[in-house]
Amino acid sequence: MIYGGFTPFVTQGRAGAGEYVQGFLLPVPKARREDYAKMAEEAWPFFQRHGALSVVEAWADDVPHGKQTDFWRAVKAGEDETVVFSYMTCPTARPARRRGRPCRTIPK
Repeated sequence: MIYGGFTPFVTQGRAGAGEYVQGFLLPVPKARREDYAKMAEEAWPFFQRHGALSVVEAWADDVPHGKQTDFWRAVKAGEDETVVFSYMTCPTARPARRRGRPCRTIPK
């Protein structure tokens, strides 16, 4: 099992019960947190146009280094990087699964 705690630092939109969750892990340089937050906030209108109901960006807070595997290895994070867990919610799974696109394939 891989587990860890993440603190949300950008939250857009509003999630509800029964929605599909699409998640992402990525390494981000620790010194670039504000740059990443700005990019995430600027990307929200794009994801919203494509059907996302919410987006959350969460910075590693209590993420242990494992003996066999962990979040750090999953993204090959360097010494100067941390792990960000990002997820968006969509009305259903079907559109989100099409070619890895966010929520819908055709903008509104």
